[in-house]
Amino acid sequence: MSKVLAKITPDYLRDTIVEIRYQGALPFSLLRGIFYQELSEDYRLLSNLQPIGTIQLGPQQQVQLSNLEVLDFASGDIKFQLADGRIVFNSLGDYPGWKKYFPKIQAVLSHLIGTGQINRFQRVGIRYISEFPDMEILPKIKVRLEAGFTDAQPFNTTIRSEYHIDGRRAVVNIANNVKKQTPEAQEGIFSIIDIDVIGQTSEGTEEDRLFAEIDHLHTIEKQIFQHLLEPSFLQELDAEYEPKKQ
Repeated sequence: MSKVLAKITPDYLRDTIVEIRYQGALPFSLLRGIFYQELSEDYRLLSNLQPIGTIQLGPQQQVQLSNLEVLDFASGDIKFQLADGRIVFNSLGDYPGWKKYFPKIQAVLSHLIGTGQINRFQRVGIRYISEFPDMEILPKIKVRLEAGFTDAQPFNTTIRSEYHIDGRRAVVNIANNVKKQTPEAQEGIFSIIDIDVIGQTSEGTEEDRLFAEIDHLHTIEKQIFQHLLEPSFLQELDAEYEPKKQ
């Protein structure tokens, strides 16, 4: 396929998660203050920072300690969480598209790398979860289930498969015709397509290699999604395409 999927309407995206595992140069109890100082001017802290003291790292560097296990930030249509050994991004509100989302992820990572307090990145993962309300997804995707033991139609079907694609691990979860659970009653159904692509990073904190790996994982995720959907469903979703990257 010479063209790759660029957009569908509606996009049905519930989560657009990008997760990076890292090894810090200091305990996270100290990194919290350093990361907060680096990011607080450009990003809004969602959780309240409750100081419990300060530590002097140098003549001009005083770091505020807090009792937060994580730091949650947001800016515009992106939010992210900093935890011990983990950085997690997600879109906030309507998904802006990868061409707008990815540069914002790069900007945050550049800030963090610039602190000099990350020794290395260890793993990168991209997980996009699409939720289709009031829809059975199996008839609209290239997956066929046949049960030789009964003629009854299945409901609440869950399929999980793992693949190795271009040296990365891809996990595809499909939930079809799942009943909504509410405290009062079960009303309506929904379906899920959950694609998780995991890669490894090279030693160190070189930005170009890290960004290239994140972008490549997104390309794999998008290709899986595109090839999973039936052409008739893509047409129904007013699919828009762009030239394939060389």
